[in-house]
Amino acid sequence: MKGRSNYPHSIIALMVAILLVTGCTHTFKTCDINTLQTGSPLRGVPSRTFAFKEFRDTRNVNDPAWVAEVGVHILVLDQPITTSVANLIRKELERNGHKCVTFSSDVKADFIVEGSIYNFAYRVQQRLFFTNQTANTGVRIMISCIPTEKGFFTKPYRGTYTTDGGLEAWKNSLNQALVAMIKEMSTDTELIEFIKK
Repeated sequence: MKGRSNYPHSIIALMVAILLVTGCTHTFKTCDINTLQTGSPLRGVPSRTFAFKEFRDTRNVNDPAWVAEVGVHILVLDQPITTSVANLIRKELERNGHKCVTFSSDVKADFIVEGSIYNFAYRVQQRLFFTNQTANTGVRIMISCIPTEKGFFTKPYRGTYTTDGGLEAWKNSLNQALVAMIKEMSTDTELIEFIKK
């Protein structure tokens, strides 16, 4: 009888041990995020120089690299999301023949680029025998002419991607959502017309 009285405690201890072992932080390296492989109208614009200011995170979260919490698992990027998104935009501009520099008061550039991350979420929905995983990304960018009296352009860009699968599928859905967001920006005719001016 004595062994049986400890049985519930043993089960609880085992469950806690399993949670501690299986629950962990999963990190996605920004360098693993794909860049666009297709052509972009940005390539048709004469080469411009873009000076990047530090992007802001408006998501109201404590960890700047945090993406989501799925059960006992925490999903993060390997660097702040503001840095990751700014770098993706820089790569896309450079891929299309433009120059990107870090903003400073004495920098020579055609445009100043600022951005704020307003959406960077990951949601898992369990349904009977499969799991739906949706990644949402969103950045609002503002591009100002130099001198700023010439005007500015501001617009939000977003990407969404849903996939089925286990925990590892979050990397694929996040990757695809980011690529979709960059593609939306890179093919935006209003942005391209503004840069052409």
